[in-house]
Amino acid sequence: VSSNEVLVPERVSAVLGKNITLGCRVEFGISISPDYARRLSFLNPSVHDATVVLEGVGFQDIGSYTCKVATFPLGNTQASTTVYVSAGSTALVDGGNESVAATCIAERGRPAAEVSWETELFGRSEVRYVLEPRRHSQGHTLTCVVRHPALQTEFRIPYVLNVQFAPEVTVVGYDQNWFVGQDNVKLDCGAKANPPAHHFSWTRLDGPMPDGVDIVNNTFSFTRPLERNDSGLYRCEVSNDIGPRSQDVHVWIQ
Repeated sequence: VSSNEVLVPERVSAVLGKNITLGCRVEFGISISPDYARRLSFLNPSVHDATVVLEGVGFQDIGSYTCKVATFPLGNTQASTTVYVSAGSTALVDGGNESVAATCIAERGRPAAEVSWETELFGRSEVRYVLEPRRHSQGHTLTCVVRHPALQTEFRIPYVLNVQFAPEVTVVGYDQNWFVGQDNVKLDCGAKANPPAHHFSWTRLDGPMPDGVDIVNNTFSFTRPLERNDSGLYRCEVSNDIGPRSQDVHVWIQ
């Protein structure tokens, strides 16, 4: 870093109600505006580091923040960080009752601002957006739209739904044409889950697990040619933080 260069993040994304850290690194002294003195503190104050922490972020904190540096004899320099504030993400669970998915509030407007929601999902839209959480809603975006006479254009805040659900399990690899003596066959167990699946297990339901198989995470492999008694009912069980789910496959060796 040269003695008159100021380094700050180009963009900072914040979550409503959380703290944010606005980094500003310089080689000499710093000068910070006192506007946010009540909620602002220096992280590691020194002549080399002007990083500050802004507590209890609200939508009113959206904007550009400038770190100004005065050095001698090299003069003054500055750099800016733009802060964006989102409402964060509230976890909803698939199959739950009708719940508040998000709340959008426009404060201190005169006259009061008009608030609405835009989305492709089915739900009730007021200041609060209410829906029955289902797994197909995971990752969909709600957009809070604020309109006010003082705004040249409407103010839009995107909000991504986070719907947690147990694994959707699929088993692939068996094509119903396995035969005695066939080599290099395996079953792969896949799972779509939120949060991600963290445990896979394989069992045989109609008898003991045959010898000569290799189980690594989600893959079940025969390490030898197939035999007639490999026919059977196999199950892959997958778990995440919501719970376990399974998928069965009936293998018939011709």
